[in-house]
Amino acid sequence: ILVLIAAFRETRTVHSLVSLFEQAEHPERVYVGVVQQNNEGDEDVLEGFCKALGTPLVPTRSYKGRSGLNKRQPGEDPWGQGRYTAKSFEDCKPASRVRVYRMDSNEAAGPVYARAQQRRLLQGGNNMEDFCLQLDAHAVFARGWDSKLLKQFADTNNEYAVLTTYPTNAATLLPNGEYPNTNNHWEMPHLCTAKLEGRGIVRNDQASAAANLEQPLLGKLWAAGLSFSRCHAERDVPADPHLKQIFDGEEFSRGARLWTNGYDFYTLSRPVVGVYYGNEKGGRGSWHGDGKEMAQSDERLSQLLCRGTGPTPEALHGFDLGHRRRFEDYVALTGVDPPNGVTKKTSCLVRAWTPWLPEAPAPYLPLPAPPGVEDQANEDVVGMFQSSHRVEG
Repeated sequence: ILVLIAAFRETRTVHSLVSLFEQAEHPERVYVGVVQQNNEGDEDVLEGFCKALGTPLVPTRSYKGRSGLNKRQPGEDPWGQGRYTAKSFEDCKPASRVRVYRMDSNEAAGPVYARAQQRRLLQGGNNMEDFCLQLDAHAVFARGWDSKLLKQFADTNNEYAVLTTYPTNAATLLPNGEYPNTNNHWEMPHLCTAKLEGRGIVRNDQASAAANLEQPLLGKLWAAGLSFSRCHAERDVPADPHLKQIFDGEEFSRGARLWTNGYDFYTLSRPVVGVYYGNEKGGRGSWHGDGKEMAQSDERLSQLLCRGTGPTPEALHGFDLGHRRRFEDYVALTGVDPPNGVTKKTSCLVRAWTPWLPEAPAPYLPLPAPPGVEDQANEDVVGMFQSSHRVEG
């Protein structure tokens, strides 16, 4: 399992990593990829993690005392691990399973842009990880969360399943490492409805609830704060790096892309991870807004969701809707109709799985690769899918 986290000046991410490894039944099978957006002087997540474990990392001679280490450096290995001495890196046992893509906070342009960098942190080719878990940066894990997620995924009997919903409140975690039985009938947040907020801008509504589920429940909508799937979803249908400044509109647009590419959304049957909400999140500030970028992103969402049956604009190449299902069928399922600017109430219960189209791309085969993610700050950084890393002595 590769856990993917986009973090903007977060203060709880180190604790999330500690919780993640401590509570996993098989921590040796868990990897973490963090897209870190920090000010200079903010604690680095990998350094903070190893310090919390009592095995602090020591920078190599070439990195010691260097300024600007909150962002990736020219010629640095792509996962940011080679800036520490071999001995200190080895002493911090889980460090080799933590990959960090470091950005200056001034490079940040919203959550979609940050999550678009996550595919830099996957292994390439046949070495790609089996499962990916996308989470917010202030998460707390239940005991045995990894095995529980895999069991629930298996219960769907669907290679293209995505377990997704709004996570439980982390503050409710019990001393025994479990999340409570909400309302005494294992109530779980279940996403039912969304609303139009502009041309191509759709926002999920507050979650409804499903209770006493014996297995994950087929749903309609995708949530960015908890998404567990095979990693081919991250490879083939990644977040769109051109949607800078987007917050509202992220979930429905990527959900529509995932669904039309053959993926199905399921509400978890039991809680396995929680996140902090409101003032408890622990973040420090927000990214710098840019009206021009926002207008461009709004137009891009309009092209994606409102063009009807028109041809694919060249600008959307690699980040368009899929060809395994029709977008019109997703409109019918969700009741959200961006091309016509209307919403209709549809059943919260999805009664039937929507088959793939007869001419759909075959399962298991990779879809055409989306364009690579540009590295605007350092053109000479090593290629993003290189899998070997050099650690200096």
